[in-house]
Formats: sequence, C-alpha cells, structure tokens
Amino acid sequence: MNWRALVAAGVFVVLLIAAVLIARPDGPREDETPKPARKSAPPVVAAPSPPLARADLIDAAARAADAQARGLPAPAGDGELAGRRFTLRLPFGCTGSAAADSQAPMRWSYDETQGTLRVSVTPNVWTDAEPVRAAAAGVDYEAAEGFWIKWPWLRSGDCPLPPPPAPAAEPAAEPAADAAQGNQAVSAAGPAEAAADAPAAEAPAAELRETLALVELFKPGSRRAARRNGKPYTVVAPLAPNEIDLARGLRVAVTGRIARFGAGATIVCRSEDVDRRPLCLVAVEIDRVAITDATGQRVFGEWGP
Repeated sequence: MNWRALVAAGVFVVLLIAAVLIARPDGPREDETPKPARKSAPPVVAAPSPPLARADLIDAAARAADAQARGLPAPAGDGELAGRRFTLRLPFGCTGSAAADSQAPMRWSYDETQGTLRVSVTPNVWTDAEPVRAAAAGVDYEAAEGFWIKWPWLRSGDCPLPPPPAPAAEPAAEPAADAAQGNQAVSAAGPAEAAADAPAAEAPAAELRETLALVELFKPGSRRAARRNGKPYTVVAPLAPNEIDLARGLRVAVTGRIARFGAGATIVCRSEDVDRRPLCLVAVEIDRVAITDATGQRVFGEWGP
C-alpha cells in the first residue's frame, strides 16, 4: 500500500505542476511588460520673421497715410511692426559725382587721376522740427535724427531712371492774318486777367518728394555714442577706374528695429493740405549704417555697435 500511495502522490504532484504551467501565459504579463519612457514633444519654435525691406516700409507708410487722409485710426497691423528688424537701402548720388562745393547731405565724388572715392553722408537733425515734436508728444528725448527715404514711390533700392529726352519741337507755321488778329483779341485782356484764368501754380516738385522719413529719438542718457549731432559719415577709399559701376550711384544701408512714438504708434502721418501727400515718420532704432556700392557687395565704410 505504501508504494501505491507514493505513486499516487507523485502523479498528483506532476499533474499539479502541469496545471500550473498550462494556466500561466507564455509571455510576461501586461503589467510586467516594461513600458518605454514617454518622450515629451520638442517645443515648437516659430521661425523669426524676415527683416522688413524698403517695400514693406513704403507699404506700411502708404496705409498710414491713407488712414490719416480719411480720418481713420491707424491700421491695426502697423502696431505689430514694433520690434521688427528692418534693412533699408537708400540710393544717392544717382546723377553722378558731386561738385566740389556741393553741400548735399548725401554726396560722393571720384578723382580718377588719384583713384580716390570720397563720400559724405549726413543724417538729418530734427530735434526741434514741429512734426517730430508732435509725433513724440509725451516722450522725453534729447535729440531726433534720421534719414529721408527719397523717392518713396520706388519699392526697390535702385536709382530712378532719368526721363527720356523730349522730342525736338517743329517750327510753328506763320499764323494767318485773321488768326493773328484773333490771337491779339484774346490776349488783349491783359496779363492780369489771363493770370486769373490760369490754374494755380503747382508746388515745387522738390517740396513734394520728401514725405517719408526714418526718425530715431534719443532719450536722456541712452545711446549717446550713436548720435551724430550733424557730423557726417565720411569715406575716403582707393578705387580703380571702372572697379564698380558709379553710374548707378551709391547706397546707404540702414539696419535696425522699428520703435514707437509718444502715443505708441510706429508710424505717424500728418498733412496740412488735402492736395499734398501726407508726411509720414517711421520711429526706428538704428543699429548699423554702411556705405556700399549699388549692389551692396562692396562696403566702403560701416558704423554700429
């Protein structure tokens, strides 16, 4: 009986082990499966906005001028320009070398015999200019300087092309006797009456061109080193004949950031005559000024921090 009991006990143990093995799953339990560490998604970094170019500033000024002329609030998007970087190329000397006695704020001359290029670029000083004081109302500033954006209808930084020469006038035919008498009758009214009938003279074109400017306000104790106080940027550089195309003029490359005036506006426009294009001022902080050739590849001088 003992051996039978032992056999039975052994069979029972074998069956018990087999049952346990059958009941156990082949792989590790779900809660025992090692889970990979959850990786956090990398932060999304917005690409920086490209610097504003000449065309962008001209478009923004056109929107501001339109709003001012129509009595509307400043365009909402213009406030978002604050802090944006800009790169502006100002053409000058487009008609050629300046005369020896020229006092133009932006001018160049070339001595072909000595192979020397001389350049003088003087920023405008507008500290006491009434439009600037009005735009900067509420701001404590010591000086205001900047540059005109000449030819604000040009979206590129190129010089404007000169107009084509006028065709030669044909000699006038001799008037007939009765026509001559008629002309005399018309003109007999006298110069005073003729002048009264003539349209009013237009304002000189030179006065209408300067309607867009970059203005930097220098607050007390800030950026004194950047102020020019009427001192020009000057260059005297060796230059071989035909090394660059001087017929295309030179460029002042201005880089910096858009700032704000007293009321928080980035661009302020005003007009004293409905028949004139409004004067628009763009608030800026200038970081770098460079004098280059027309392509921007040849840098003759640069100033900045």
